[in-house]
Amino acid sequence: MHLNILVVEDNNTEKAARLLPEDWQVTYCDNSYDAIQLIKKEDSFQLLMLDEYASPLSAYQTFDYLKSEIKTEVPVLVLGEEGENGILEHYQNKMAFIKKPVTNSDIKIINDLIEKNFVPKEVSDKAYSLDYLNAISDSNFEFIKETLVIFRTSVKDKLIQLKEALNQNDFKSVAEIAHNIKPSFEMLENKTSVHICDLLNNRAPKEEVPELVTELESQFDKINTELENDFPELI
Repeated sequence: MHLNILVVEDNNTEKAARLLPEDWQVTYCDNSYDAIQLIKKEDSFQLLMLDEYASPLSAYQTFDYLKSEIKTEVPVLVLGEEGENGILEHYQNKMAFIKKPVTNSDIKIINDLIEKNFVPKEVSDKAYSLDYLNAISDSNFEFIKETLVIFRTSVKDKLIQLKEALNQNDFKSVAEIAHNIKPSFEMLENKTSVHICDLLNNRAPKEEVPELVTELESQFDKINTELENDFPELI
């Protein structure tokens, strides 16, 4: 089982991380605030490991913030001297405590906490995601629907302009249009389209541009088809 562990770096947590299996990916950050920002940005961590008195937020304050504000399910491993028994008992499925210094025998506690919370992520082959729009709108469906309508119409128009620029061998305009529509594809988290826009904007070799434009149109068509299937009211 390959796991991604986030560690708030200090002498104790570094030593604990060294005991983890070699095939586990360990990401280090300097403080609990940075840990919160990383979890906000990348929802792929199976465990957060930090000292009981981490700063600027303690381990328990960090856990509370992640649970109440970000609504994340990442479990928290606390390293300390005594431990807040009431909190640990209440959240025993999401939080565990290890008394410093950590030894090889403590690895079972880490494994047990991860196994309680491990849910394999489903691999999605969808051409778009609404995760970003849900996050910035607090899942406001009217806002999301309006944004999707704007995406469909504006990107469609820009792709027509892109094709016209290509037909006229106006590669400068091709680059400018690709740069202009890149944020629209970023918004729906279509990484293939974002990458193509980057290539077009960074002046890909002229002989490769037609194929890149065709692939970008294909990605848009795929997104459009899926949106129509998922949201018939947009048609």
